[in-house]
Amino acid sequence: PQPPPQPPPLLPPHPPPEPLSSQLFLDMSWAPPPQPATKLGRHRALAPNAGLHVSPLCLGGMSIGDQWGAGMGAMSKESSFALLDAFYAAGGNFIDTANNYQNETSEMFIGEWMEARGIRNQMVIATKVRPDPSTGLAL
Repeated sequence: PQPPPQPPPLLPPHPPPEPLSSQLFLDMSWAPPPQPATKLGRHRALAPNAGLHVSPLCLGGMSIGDQWGAGMGAMSKESSFALLDAFYAAGGNFIDTANNYQNETSEMFIGEWMEARGIRNQMVIATKVRPDPSTGLAL
């Protein structure tokens, strides 16, 4: 008796791969990152075990917004965006704000700026919430 016929192979046989040369690995290496424009761009770990890296200075957002006037300072949206652009261009990525800064316009301007620039995933925002003293609820 003859053996049953074998089905044709699904894929043609391939020759064994060539050994990888060390030159290939050298060509695949990453170039070092460019030097930051200022020391503000030399980000560091937020905490010893954190994977989050932030600029060495945190920009305080108390004056970003247009609600407080002359007493504590206020900035138009255009001035706020110009400050935030300069901070980011210098390497800054860490901003502090709160819901009661400039009656919430600090957080609003910072959020609108990040959205307009498409950089939310590059920024670290530290914010706080202050409750309304009369109700105990967040403002």
